[in-house]
Amino acid sequence: MYCPKCGNTITETAAYCLHCGANLNVYAQQTNFVQPHSGRRKKNLTTLLLTLTVIMSVAVVLLGISFIGNQTKDSGSHRSSNNLYNSADEIPSIAPKYPTEEEIQSQVTPSITITQAPTTQAPITQTTTTAASVYTKDYDYAVVYIENTYDVSGWSDDDIQLAINTILARNQYRFQYDDIRNHFSQYPWYNPNTSDMAVAESRFNSIEKTNYYYLAACRENRPASNNSSSGTTDTYIYDTLYVENTYNIATWTRDEIQFAINAILARNHYIFQTNSIQAYFSSFSWYYGNTTDMSIVESRFNSIERTNYEYLTRWRNAKD
Repeated sequence: MYCPKCGNTITETAAYCLHCGANLNVYAQQTNFVQPHSGRRKKNLTTLLLTLTVIMSVAVVLLGISFIGNQTKDSGSHRSSNNLYNSADEIPSIAPKYPTEEEIQSQVTPSITITQAPTTQAPITQTTTTAASVYTKDYDYAVVYIENTYDVSGWSDDDIQLAINTILARNQYRFQYDDIRNHFSQYPWYNPNTSDMAVAESRFNSIEKTNYYYLAACRENRPASNNSSSGTTDTYIYDTLYVENTYNIATWTRDEIQFAINAILARNHYIFQTNSIQAYFSSFSWYYGNTTDMSIVESRFNSIERTNYEYLTRWRNAKD
């Protein structure tokens, strides 16, 4: 016997279904109640299983067909790539027609020859061991140390002065002398914008600064020139000897004392306001004036020069 509500098996004497709790007496009193057939559930289950089996079989068949088709296509493609024709029967009876040489020539684009105007280029100065080749094009005083690169002992006084002027010119110093200024003005990189030596020196990089003072020291330590007109100027000792301990200044005239003072100023490149003094010192290769600012000149003194300058100035004032 089966429960009229849930369809599970129950005993014939049961008043309630043990599975769903249905009141079996209520269903028994209904006149139109028909007991479920005992084989209905099994029939429905069998039908469901049969349907699923058919669907799965169809799916397997379709997948197999698709797989076989792909394999055939890949095999044909591989065969075609390795061998264009499988047999002589498949070779076309008409050979492919290749273009003739005339047809090829007719399709070639004629070449175009472009003639470029010659470029005018200034001759490049070759690097040598002299200063002259460096101040024009191959300026290297900002990147290499002169002491380690050049043999300055073989340079003339003019070479050394030229190298010093080149460093100043590269830092856009406006020279007081027309000949020097005109010389550097022929180069496109020279655009002077200051007459203040302190400004020009502040633009030096560390290598330029080292080279600048090294060249100045080489120039100052050169032996006395044979064309000397005065030992006081060519044989310059005011930066290495104390005047007070070397000379008897009491016997000097005021002009001699002033001359010694001027020598210290000239060695530190002061531009004199008096034309005769300026012309006198300009006759020496080591002299190039570059400032009229006395504070700049005095800032260049070494300790011995400063002591001598102050000592000589006191004696000059005492003789006024």
